[in-house]
Amino acid sequence: MNPAPSTQTLTWRKRFAFAGWFMVIMLLVRAPTLFRSVLDWDESLYLLMAKQWQAGHLPYTTIWDNKPIGIYAIFLVFQEIFGANVAAIRLATTVFVTANATFVAAISYQFLQNTVAPQRSRYAAFAGICYGVASLSNDGLAANTEIFMTAFTTLAMLLAVAPGSQSLRRNAACGLIFGLAVMTKYVAIFEAPALAFALLYFNRPTKKEIYIRRLLATATGGIIPMLATAFVYADLGQMRLWWHDSVISNITRVAANVPTPNIGAVITGQLMNWLLLYVAALMMIVQIVVKQKRDQQSYNTYVFVLLWLGCGGLGVYAAKSFYDHYFLQILPVLCIITVLTYASSGWIGRRVLWIIVAFPVLAGYHALAQAVAPMISMNGGHINIQPDATERAAHDLNLVLQQDQHIYVFDDQPIIYNLTHQSPPTRYIFPSVLTTCFLEKVAGIDAVLEVQKIFAQHPAYVIRTLYPASAETNRNYAVYAFVNEALHDNYHLWKQEGATQIFQLTSNAAFRLPRKVHAGTCGHPVTANP
Repeated sequence: MNPAPSTQTLTWRKRFAFAGWFMVIMLLVRAPTLFRSVLDWDESLYLLMAKQWQAGHLPYTTIWDNKPIGIYAIFLVFQEIFGANVAAIRLATTVFVTANATFVAAISYQFLQNTVAPQRSRYAAFAGICYGVASLSNDGLAANTEIFMTAFTTLAMLLAVAPGSQSLRRNAACGLIFGLAVMTKYVAIFEAPALAFALLYFNRPTKKEIYIRRLLATATGGIIPMLATAFVYADLGQMRLWWHDSVISNITRVAANVPTPNIGAVITGQLMNWLLLYVAALMMIVQIVVKQKRDQQSYNTYVFVLLWLGCGGLGVYAAKSFYDHYFLQILPVLCIITVLTYASSGWIGRRVLWIIVAFPVLAGYHALAQAVAPMISMNGGHINIQPDATERAAHDLNLVLQQDQHIYVFDDQPIIYNLTHQSPPTRYIFPSVLTTCFLEKVAGIDAVLEVQKIFAQHPAYVIRTLYPASAETNRNYAVYAFVNEALHDNYHLWKQEGATQIFQLTSNAAFRLPRKVHAGTCGHPVTANP
């Protein structure tokens, strides 16, 4: 006799078991990057913002950024516990990936009610492992906002689909958690329709007026994080600053003419990373359209996860930049769709399920190799682990910096400020704000004038890279012309570590500040002043 399908919910004991195993796996896999000084510019910015917050400076007051306050709060908590260092944010990433993998497993388990108990647990475990492994690629090694945002979003979805979600207190908690996702990165708001669907179509109430109560309770909880943030800034007289930097700048960014990415390269990269996950989504669409799922529960499940994927896809599209880490927003639901699709695809689908993870494993291995390779050297057949170029540059500076001297990181890694215990000479420490035309408009500043103010402070050392990250069509050549002239007249190349160049001030007394180069030269090379 075949075993009967399991309809039980995932017990807390099993959830903790999943979380424990996922944590062990993620710690082992991500361990090589634990002390890597930088994997992405964004994480360096968040670390420095949190460090300023630790020093008593509310976000946006001393450093400019347009992200909501949640990501800095998460970094602040982990820096309070583990110190203001890179390892703290690597651990934060591991914890949130583990939590997200657990939530993905729990949702998958909930939706696999027509599956026998042993297979149901294996499929749920697969979904969680699939998320953890796939999150290594698409810039998921770095502490990008999507890693943290999606953990809140997935937990909110779990609360919405689990039994007992008809409770108004559960709905309010669901909204509160979703509000935390939005205040970690605003694009989470695009997934609100999927959350509303889950609240209305799973665990349906007997009275129709309860629908409205559920949504109102969820909306009330959801608005609390933003209202609390606004209240704090208003109470400290910084409401206008928060509104401009965190809200208006994002509206400006969405409305602005975004530099066109190479769509072909974006598609190729996604197919190399998560090909079979996208194939699973296509297979599910075919199943729901062609086979017309008979029972209402399965139909609602398929509609929900596809709606969730579509809403998340809008979030990926919203910024129109299509950076790799943007796609992390849809990874949790992709993993859920993958396990549901292949689990219902008959004997072949069930047998090849674990092979599916090969694509993200290979992509993750490639990402890990790229991250760790610069730190590994061979000497007489022995493997030596050495600091990466950014950390070596910071070490060089720490040996010579005097108490009254300061540095300026022009277009290299801003984490150097943290590694040298230096206070940035400008609010705009994210290099792209001053070196690209697009973010200059989003920030609403004159980049050349800002750089002029920085050099007027006579920084003792200026750090730049041989390979600017800004695309040539978006590069602010007026800024580069100004910096080139300032370095030529007042500095000399002191040391180079990898692609990082460190320029030392030649003579403070003879400092010659270049005259301002004309603006309006974005994307077009200009000749520096003679």
